[in-house]
Amino acid sequence: MAREVECKIHIPEYRLTALTDVIDKAFPAIVKQVVDKRDVYYSRDGFTADFRIRQENSILVLTRKQKEHRNDRVEVNDEIEFTVPRKESGALHAFFGSLGYVPLIEKGKQGNLWKDGGLSIELVHVDGLGYYLEMERLLEDSATDEQVQSALEELSDLRTRLGVADYPLEGRYYLEMLQEQNS
Repeated sequence: MAREVECKIHIPEYRLTALTDVIDKAFPAIVKQVVDKRDVYYSRDGFTADFRIRQENSILVLTRKQKEHRNDRVEVNDEIEFTVPRKESGALHAFFGSLGYVPLIEKGKQGNLWKDGGLSIELVHVDGLGYYLEMERLLEDSATDEQVQSALEELSDLRTRLGVADYPLEGRYYLEMLQEQNS
């Protein structure tokens, strides 16, 4: 289990190259990685996502988040996550189907990742939604309020450092945006 502090910003396409350069210069020791994630969100009631299965490289990542709804548009979530070999995909989907879970929505995300310990920066295209800059600080599940506050300040400083402090934070989860789009 972990606690994540995350924010995201919608980025206009014309800013992608310049922002990539700024991130590369801000973190010269970090090797940029390619991101290609495919998520399936599962639900029992057909409206609320209970968990997701993410296909990433040769693994499946199962994630259940307990979300804290905040007014500052920053996400602070408790996260339970574990991995399963990708070859188990069919059995995993069948298992959850047998428990009454059905796929609610799918999401694809492609782009770049810069990761330095518990800090992750992603500049990605989310299918159907556009381009986003995501910044996340991963904390231990026992993180104190002071550690969460420190992570919030770190992300605020990072937005300034990357030149995007004037861009509004997107407070909705991708799932919410995709559901709004489909309704």
